[in-house]
Amino acid sequence: MTIQPSLTVITLSYNSSSTILDTIRSVNSQVYSPIFHLFIDGFSTDNTLQLIRDHSICPHKVVSFAPSGIYPAMNHALDLVSTDLFLFLNSDDFFFDKYAISRVAACFLDETIDAVYSDLIYISRNYRSRLLRYWFNPSRFTKSTFMRGLCPPHPSFALRTRLLPLVGQFDTSYSLAADYDFMLRCLCVFHFNSIHLTVPSVYMRHGGATSSGFSSISKQNKEILSILSRHGMSVNPFVYVSSRSCIRLLQYCLAFVLSLLKLCKPTSF
Repeated sequence: MTIQPSLTVITLSYNSSSTILDTIRSVNSQVYSPIFHLFIDGFSTDNTLQLIRDHSICPHKVVSFAPSGIYPAMNHALDLVSTDLFLFLNSDDFFFDKYAISRVAACFLDETIDAVYSDLIYISRNYRSRLLRYWFNPSRFTKSTFMRGLCPPHPSFALRTRLLPLVGQFDTSYSLAADYDFMLRCLCVFHFNSIHLTVPSVYMRHGGATSSGFSSISKQNKEILSILSRHGMSVNPFVYVSSRSCIRLLQYCLAFVLSLLKLCKPTSF
């Protein structure tokens, strides 16, 4: 009999009452078991915690953590994970469908697989049916793909928990690109064996910390260039930014085409 690996969904929240219900319902809707939902809340002052108490039906835990940045909160969550696998689904994200975790977990039945990543769809913050960007991925990540501006979308990245002592946690010296650094270490420094799921796993609302404007994108690019250099992957800043901009443009175009075809629209849970 095959034993299904257990998985923790980590959700960071702070005054997230306008979006977290979609997050909770998408986790509740998953047909996969066993799932544990870990909430790291930055002492919300709205009704975020009440929504969690009223609507989260799978095994879960709420931990209050003084807001000191996204990545310290993520590291605190990693200290608490006790399941076989984990992934992050933040409080303005929600799963693509009720089979999202099943598809991810099925890949880990192969004991040689260390990490799984999939595509992701950005949607409008206020109109969840409006597709904005389809974040596609290559079948394999190498140093050259990272240097060209490609990286997996962090909410679609699942990892075996036992590998955390090897790869380490998020580098909190970065305020916007520590997830990029974490995944680069997984895939290109420690060469974890990964697999790409072509079916999207997550919808992400536009307007998060790294997509809220030119200044945040510019700061993230500077951090990424520093990360690449630190790992011996120096790249011309103009070439990197140009390549990344072209990739994003293609992703926006693909979302536009999917919208015209009325494909990949979010459904109710």
